[in-house]
Amino acid sequence: EELMTLGEMSAFVGISPNTMKRWLAQGIGPKTLWSPRGRRRFQKSDVITWRTNFFSDEKPLSETM
Repeated sequence: EELMTLGEMSAFVGISPNTMKRWLAQGIGPKTLWSPRGRRRFQKSDVITWRTNFFSDEKPLSETM
């Protein structure tokens, strides 16, 4: 399984790394794995699943007005 860094995952999802850090601290985001050196890693399949579920709830701007 391919592992992604925070930067790679943020770029893949299209959200800034700082926003992702804040969301992760709030429990929002894909499952976090920790490397032996204490760095975050994300399984690509978990990122894809989270992205699909998280963004599927978005409504087009025209529906929110």
